[in-house]
Amino acid sequence: MLDSLVKLKRFSLARFSSLFAAALFLQMNDSGFGGASACAGVGCFGMIAFFVIVLAINIAILVWVQKDAKARGMDNPVLWMIVVLLTSWVGLIIYILSRPKGELVVCASCGQKRMQGLAKCPSCGNP
Repeated sequence: MLDSLVKLKRFSLARFSSLFAAALFLQMNDSGFGGASACAGVGCFGMIAFFVIVLAINIAILVWVQKDAKARGMDNPVLWMIVVLLTSWVGLIIYILSRPKGELVVCASCGQKRMQGLAKCPSCGNP
């Protein structure tokens, strides 16, 4: 996991260094409005990056809810995913409070996680 974070950090720095270089160039060659436009450009980038990060976090939460509901043998994992999508953090809290409590173990047949007390694995159907 640490390797992927390092790669992500390198990717983001390399990807947006040209934007920061352009902002610095505009500030150095200030003809009255260059600095303001550079600050506006960096601000716009910050807002776009913020919304992309929020969207990525929401998608990760939706995927986790679907996988966790399936691993716990719940009837409609997609329904829970839709509830969390429409209600955001409130739906996530409702899901966490209403999901079956128990230990998740790895299935010997398929390697997916499943709740310990289930008769069959929700992924492969083997006992």
